[in-house]
Amino acid sequence: RCASGNSNGGGPFYFEIDGTKISPDISVADSGDWDAWTSQTVSNVELNEGVHILRLVVVNGEFNLGKMTFTYNSALGYFPPVAHAGSNVSVILPATTATLDGSQSSDADTAVLQYNWEQIYGPSVIAFSDNTAESPDISNLEEGIYKVKLTVDDGTYSSTSSVLVIVTETGNTNPTVSITSPANNTDYKEGEDITITATASDLDGAVARVEFYDGTTKLGEDTTQPYSYVWSGAAIGDHQIHAKAIDDSNGESTSQTINVSVNEVNICTQTGTTALQGSFSTGYKSTFETVGTNVIVTFELLDTDKEGVVAYLWKESPFEETAMDHVSGLTFSKTLSGFTNGETISYACKFAFAGGMAVTKYFSYEVGSNCNVSDDDNDGVTNDVDQCPDTPAGEMVNANGCSDSQLDDDNDGVTNDVDQCPDTPDGSVVNSDGCLVLPSDNLQLTVTGESCPDQNNGQLVIEAAAIHNYVATINGTDHSFTNDLVISDLSPGNYTVCISIAAQQFEQCYQITLAESNPITGKSSVKSGKASIEISTGTAPYSVYVNREKVLETNAKKFSVPVVYGDILEVSTAALCEGLIERVITWLDDIRVYPNPTKDNWILKTQNINIFSIKVFDILGKNVISLSPNKSEAVIEGARLKTGVYFAEIETISGSGRIKLIKN
Repeated sequence: RCASGNSNGGGPFYFEIDGTKISPDISVADSGDWDAWTSQTVSNVELNEGVHILRLVVVNGEFNLGKMTFTYNSALGYFPPVAHAGSNVSVILPATTATLDGSQSSDADTAVLQYNWEQIYGPSVIAFSDNTAESPDISNLEEGIYKVKLTVDDGTYSSTSSVLVIVTETGNTNPTVSITSPANNTDYKEGEDITITATASDLDGAVARVEFYDGTTKLGEDTTQPYSYVWSGAAIGDHQIHAKAIDDSNGESTSQTINVSVNEVNICTQTGTTALQGSFSTGYKSTFETVGTNVIVTFELLDTDKEGVVAYLWKESPFEETAMDHVSGLTFSKTLSGFTNGETISYACKFAFAGGMAVTKYFSYEVGSNCNVSDDDNDGVTNDVDQCPDTPAGEMVNANGCSDSQLDDDNDGVTNDVDQCPDTPDGSVVNSDGCLVLPSDNLQLTVTGESCPDQNNGQLVIEAAAIHNYVATINGTDHSFTNDLVISDLSPGNYTVCISIAAQQFEQCYQITLAESNPITGKSSVKSGKASIEISTGTAPYSVYVNREKVLETNAKKFSVPVVYGDILEVSTAALCEGLIERVITWLDDIRVYPNPTKDNWILKTQNINIFSIKVFDILGKNVISLSPNKSEAVIEGARLKTGVYFAEIETISGSGRIKLIKN
């Protein structure tokens, strides 16, 4: 990923391997901003087998790189040589000769390679028996470390590899170690952890462990990279830190010495409300802390009614304004350097915020000292201004030295630290959380459902015994009332109704259901010249019509009336909008099939109507049974049929029809 905020773009840059350019120049177009990332793809970068140093070379800047991803594409279209200079060579004095080994170099399509050995560095000039041989002898070695590079060539392509020649009296090279953190002459506060970090390596083996020391006292050790140790509880005073690396052959070396100082905590905290400019609604807190030759100045704005706050440190003499660092919330800090104990300094803080600014008074501080004014309860507010002298330890206080556990701003008998409803009206009954308590029957909800289908005319009535500024929220809409409320034209369904009191943390929620007005529903059956009706939904009384003539009115849910084939049966309710139950009486209403479903046979019966024929079809339309009973009762033998759904076509003197059969 790359980006450029320059209208002309950035770059170019390119890649190189072992000093050889392997990619074209790559430019970055203007992406609109320095973090508006785009992608660049470079293809066909040729990499030979072996270990290489890949470098990104920047020709011109004006771009950012966020991420690089390397993906294998394909094998090379040719076979380059692969150089292999062998393993590192160890020489033990008094020996001064050795043999290099390039025999593991190879080329898949070239039998004979050209070799060239050359010295990169070392304490003396190496004498090669033949620097073009595959494995030459070398001499004139002295104690130290040599690096030798091998280049192999097949006439078209070449490859390089390097090897170290390590000459020692013992056969082991001591490791190297260096402390990377902390920096020399770093100051720490009493009780502050000191993290010591070191790097270590070993040319001819491995680092077994790194030990950390304060002078001659071992503090601890680490056996894995990154090597580090956290020193807790360092004593006040100056310390000399160093690290010792030990390798797998017990060779050892010592790092540089790092000087650190642990200083007694000298801190002074004061609060105030006085403003040199502007004003403060609550106040502010200042803290001066000496650490070595540094003084950390911290100001905290206690006002909660200001937004977009930034802070500037004012030096009284000579006047100087410096931006402070934001710590968190409304706390800002600045570290000042180069002081000596006993020196007096004076600083104020300018808080700038949306719509204005306010400046604290100047505070004088003697470097290296604590405050001279007593603060018996250690709340940061001195006794001379502390209005709550017994603040519990660790609690935050206002400019008057009072914590929330000591204040009751709304006078409801519940202190601020536990009061969940800080603005309760005077005289209200509250619970242990300081929140308004109302009788359980204070609110009454009455729900009226829809009168007719699709009318959406449901109604909710809310009545309150106690008068307050209520807000009822339903369907995301707020309705304000003090005593009672009627909400009309509601659709059927489930609602959550939440009732709160303005400016109070009081809320009571209800789940209500507005019933839907359903059309008349029911079921009917015909047997022996009678239609039996059972009403499921609908408003009584029910009116029954046969061929448009009213024959019955009843409040009963179940009733019957005489019918004959061809009659039109209708049932209506007291509410015309609920519709009708309507059916035409046919000879099929008189047919009984049982058992259905069945495991074996079905029995068909009619009311004295001869059945001429019965044809049974499966769901694919195949005729599986044909009968000609010519009487009012027939047996359909289904034992041999597969489990499933079938359809029987029945022909009688009164007509023909189809019924469904189920075989289990």
